[in-house]
Amino acid sequence: MLSDKELSDDDLGRLLDRMQPENRVTCADVASHLFELLDHEMPGDVEERLLSHVRTCPYCSELADAEVHVRNIMKRACASGPAPEGLVSRVRKEFAAFEEATGERL
Repeated sequence: MLSDKELSDDDLGRLLDRMQPENRVTCADVASHLFELLDHEMPGDVEERLLSHVRTCPYCSELADAEVHVRNIMKRACASGPAPEGLVSRVRKEFAAFEEATGERL
């Protein structure tokens, strides 16, 4: 499904710098860290500031709702039994191609 990659120390530092009281949370901040936000993989104060923006921004609220909806669909689809072997094979090939192209492990 989606990457559950946690924030690196550098990413977190840059995000915290931008989120100082004099700086507002932006839609780009939410979009860049939506997965970590929904997975509760960020420090509580950062999560609360991003959630506060999501609650007051129609665009970000819709973005978060759409991601939650997709996750729920995936959860229901995956609950019906194991994935077909052809699908598993294609996903593994895509992961391997991504890892080879980027040098990142999924």
